[in-house]
This record gives sequence, C-alpha cells and structure tokens, in this order.
Amino acid sequence: MSVSSRKRPGLWFVLAGLSSLLASAAFLGCGGGQTPSGPVSAAKSQYQVAEDDKPASPAIKTPIGDQPLAAKPSGETGTPATAAKTSPESIPPGVPADGAAGRVTDEPLPGAKPAGGQPAAPTDEPPLAPAVGAASKPVDLKTLPEGRDELLSYLEQLQRRPPQGQTQQEMIENYRQIHQARINAADKLWSIAKDVPDQIAAAQSKLDAMRELAQAGFPNADKQLTTYCRQLQKSPEKEVARLGRLILFDRAAEALARGETNDVQPVLTELKALAADGADNPRVLMIVSGAAMNLQLAGFRDAALDAFRAIAKVCANSKDPNITQHVKTLLERARVIELDFEGKLRAMMEGKANSVAPVTQAIAELLKGEQPGPGMLEAVVQASQLLEMTDNYEQALQTYAAIETAFQNHEDKNLAEQAAKVANNGRRRVALVGKPFAVEGVLIDGKKFDWSKYKGKYVLVDFWATWCGPCMQEIPNVQKYYELYRGKGFEVVGVNMDNELDQVKQMFELQPLPWTTVVSADDNARGFDTPLAVKCGVDAIPFMILLEPTGKVLALHVRGERLGRKLAQLLGAAEPAAGGAKPAPAKQPPEAVPPPPAP
Repeated sequence: MSVSSRKRPGLWFVLAGLSSLLASAAFLGCGGGQTPSGPVSAAKSQYQVAEDDKPASPAIKTPIGDQPLAAKPSGETGTPATAAKTSPESIPPGVPADGAAGRVTDEPLPGAKPAGGQPAAPTDEPPLAPAVGAASKPVDLKTLPEGRDELLSYLEQLQRRPPQGQTQQEMIENYRQIHQARINAADKLWSIAKDVPDQIAAAQSKLDAMRELAQAGFPNADKQLTTYCRQLQKSPEKEVARLGRLILFDRAAEALARGETNDVQPVLTELKALAADGADNPRVLMIVSGAAMNLQLAGFRDAALDAFRAIAKVCANSKDPNITQHVKTLLERARVIELDFEGKLRAMMEGKANSVAPVTQAIAELLKGEQPGPGMLEAVVQASQLLEMTDNYEQALQTYAAIETAFQNHEDKNLAEQAAKVANNGRRRVALVGKPFAVEGVLIDGKKFDWSKYKGKYVLVDFWATWCGPCMQEIPNVQKYYELYRGKGFEVVGVNMDNELDQVKQMFELQPLPWTTVVSADDNARGFDTPLAVKCGVDAIPFMILLEPTGKVLALHVRGERLGRKLAQLLGAAEPAAGGAKPAPAKQPPEAVPPPPAP
C-alpha cells in the first residue's frame, strides 16, 4: 500500500465535487464491469441474515471510538464529513455496466508504484475482517527472519494477512500485533539496507503499518507516526526524506478536509512546493492531486482551483503521456469549479426554482472543448443521470445528444464508443417514460410469467442481482413500502440479472422475497444481456421503474425515500404494517418536473 492510499477520494476519472454529491445522496449502484460481491449466504447477505449455525464476522472496533475496521459493502462509497448533503430524493442511478463513465474509481496514474514494487492502489477500504476463527497461513509475529529477501517476503505476507481471533477483542489485539511486526521487520530491513531502494522499501512498509495503527486509534500511534515522519525528513537521501514529507502533508490535507482546521494556506503552499519538486514522480502527483480534491470537498473552492492549475502548470512540459493526460484532467476539473457545476447540480437536486436551466447550460459549456477527456465524460454523464432522477427527461435527452455529438469524432476511439453507448442507453431509458410497459421473462423454475394479473396496479419493476451490494441494500427499503402499500394496489416485480440462476435459487432458499421474480427466458442472454434490460437501456443496477395502473411508465430511478414519497403522493399516507414499518411522508417536496417526452 502506498503512503497515499488511505482516505483518498477517486483520483483520476471522477470529479471530486460531483462524486461527493452522488456519494452523499446514497450508495452507488453496480455495473456489469464490477467485481461481484460474491454469493449470498445466511451469514453474508446485506439483505437479511438468516438463521445459521455460524455467526457472521463482526467488524473490528477501534480501541478508541467506534469506527469499524471492516470493509464497506460492495458499491458503497464513503462521503467526507464536510461534503454538503442533498435532499432525501438524491439517489444516484448507479455505475455503468461497461465500467466507463459513471464509475467511481481510485486508480492512480498507470505505472505508479511505491518503493518495494507493490502496486499503488488507492482505496478507502480498511483491512477486511475475516470470518471469526478463519484459517490463514501461519506467520510468526514474534520471530523475525534474517536476510533482505526473507524480510521483504515476510513484510509482504504481513501486509496481506487479515486479523485472526475467536472474539472481537482477540481480533483487535491480533491486528495490532500484525502491524507491530511490520514495524519491527521494517526497522530490521532498514538496519541492513545497503542502498536507497531498500531504505525506501523499509520506510514505506513502516509508514504503512504506522498509518494503519494511527487510523485505527491505537494509543500513541498518531504521535509515533508524526515523530517518524520528521525523522525521515532529516535523511540526506532526497527520496527517503520526501516519504516523511508526503505523509505529513497528506495528513494535514486530510485534517483540513475533515474540518479540524480551516487554515488552508499552509497546505496550499506545501502542495505547490511538492508538485514543483515532484513533477516527474507519479506517486507525488497522485498525493498532491488527491489533496487538491480534498480542498474542493472541504469547500475551499478557490484554493482547489489554484491547486489544480498549479499542478497542471508544473507538469505542462512532461513527455510522459500519462502525466499529459493527467494535466488535461486537472484542467477539466478546474473548469468544473469555475462553473460551480456541483452547486448547480445540488440546487437542482434540492428542487430549487429555475435550477434546471443552469445545469444544462453548464453541461453545454463543459462539452465545448475540442477533445473532452474521460473526466469530462464522467461529469456530464452523471449530471444527465441526475436529470433523469429529478424527472427532467427532456433535458436528459438533450444532454445525451450533446454527449454523442461532442465525442463522436474523438481521437480516442474507445472513449467515443463509451460515449455513444452511454447516450444510447440513456435515450432508451428516457423513452420508456409515458409509454406502455410489459415485463417479459419466465419464473425461476422456468414457468410462464403472467403479467396480466398486475393490470390496474402501481408496479415497481426492480432490476437487480444477488452479487450487487447496493441491490441487496435496497431490498429492505422496497419491502417496507411493499408491506405499507400492497393493500392500496402496489406491487413489485423483480427482474433478476444474475449470470447463474443457481445463485438466485440459493438466495431464495435462505432469504425468499415476498414478490415475484422473473429471469431471462434465454439461457444464453443473462446478466446485462437480459433482453428486457437491453431494451430498457439498463447499464447500472439497481434500476427501478414505477408504472401507473394503465401500465405506462410513471418514473425512473425510484429508489430510497423517493419511492416512499412517490407512493405517498399517489396513494396517500399508509398505516404502519405489522412489524412497525413507518408510513412514508405524505408531503412531496417541490420538484421541477417537466412533462415527459411525447410518444
């Protein structure tokens, strides 16, 4: 893990402000290009834990406070505390299936690797907590090996080792022991290091372990990390000294983003100095660029704009194509800040009057460039999805047309294809509104599905899969409103998009759903190739369509509280169902809702 790999927002393809807007709205969805979360089991499901002989793995609690060390569910994205919140209806539609525009990613510049040869893969995820008592290859945490190669191998094993234990406290203690062993091994490697690369490898490993302990809240760990960084800064070797300097800078930027201080100038000054000193170092650029985005997330827009421009300036003459592309992305981010794009989107999501036109005008400005990059595609695609979510369908159609035009002759043919695919899927989704809709497919057991029995009812059609974390997280919400409104004429039909039906059958054995689920009738067309999903332009799940009693599509992306508000608006307040479910609020907040496009 690199020194910059903790608590880092998406660095290279996601515009920081827009990503925070989406993340603060709700969890993101899943696309076909994402790694599945794994099969549902009684001890693992994010929907409902069934009775089982084996307890689910507990999250490791920190010794100080109660922030868990367990990884977040697949698809969920953390939101900085300083990010402004949107209205309860701000539910992002998800991540595209092709893994292109729309995906929140933490990829560094290609080729960026820290000392020691370990890939610099930034992530917001703390160490995974294993199942209680899970078996793992034994590693002696007390006896250190001898020799350079043996120590490097030992450090790699420790880095990948999850904490073990039969109880929560045992796992916490084992977690501490693992990272203390990393520190001890790194010190031993440093003592025998014969060249700078080995010193860097040792310092990097020790810094990573110390950061883990500090962020977990172990006593004195934070102070010890700061002291060690200052020691490294005194090294006569430039690269070694810079390791300590980068950590101290990164921590100062994080403190600013968390609101622990509002003195932005020291961070901005050090950012510029580091950028100038490390213009040819991808790892340094990754850290300072991430810090610039933290400034934006914390609300320091002018400082963030200054930072993006400063980094782009010192890298302007680079011969590295990766850095050249990065410079272009930074300048695009600066343009987004200049237009206050996030502010305009936030106003629209909050339903403020006359807030839609400024969004569409800003989108047009962002697409004016001759060759907009992947970051710009990311921004405008997410904005168009937010237009769909706020029922601004005509404006969404205009945006998809603008996207296709802006990228159709792009020198990057893959990017042009991605833009065309996104635009095509977007048009298919919007075209559903106001049109008759029929669910097509068969039941899990292969029997014919009878769509006619849903005539005259409000129907929620939920495209989902067992491997999709956000889909599983949404099920309890759907079930709540299903129980509240079923007696008033509300029904749900699930369209499953698993590639293997065995996964669905396994889930239903453990945790059956109370509504009907259909699947593709074609065994060779499942997943995102499910015919109904293709027809509807589904490129991220969960994707939800609400139908009126006539069978026509009323709204898209009806997730979270948006579903409750829509049902309350259509069917009135509901009495709590057995089990204590609360009725949805009857009052609908003001929304800019233009008429759907004509058939």
